[in-house]
Amino acid sequence: GVEGSPAMIRAYSFPVGAEFVEYPCLGGAVTRLRLSRDDRLLIATDATGCIALFDVKDRQDRAKRSLSSMQQDLMAWSEEVLVTRTDLEEKKTQMNELRNKVDELQLHNEYQL
Repeated sequence: GVEGSPAMIRAYSFPVGAEFVEYPCLGGAVTRLRLSRDDRLLIATDATGCIALFDVKDRQDRAKRSLSSMQQDLMAWSEEVLVTRTDLEEKKTQMNELRNKVDELQLHNEYQL
């Protein structure tokens, strides 16, 4: 993608012709594309770790689905962030250290009074 604009995934009809549809999906340039083992999902990622999933459908598959069923399948954007286990453990350790420090300061203040 161009700086400041979303990355686009192009979907070409088969057999490949000049016509395509572009889907905006990621905040930065696409770094990896991969099909799932069963060829039903296209997975795209960017340098920031964002992941976009696309259903791969034939024209016949799309024609069978009604508009309402397609709208039900759309997922809302998620605000979750993936964190490694080590990062989580470091945060827990840091929080425990800060709690201990607060307890020490409270005892010190009570002693001062």
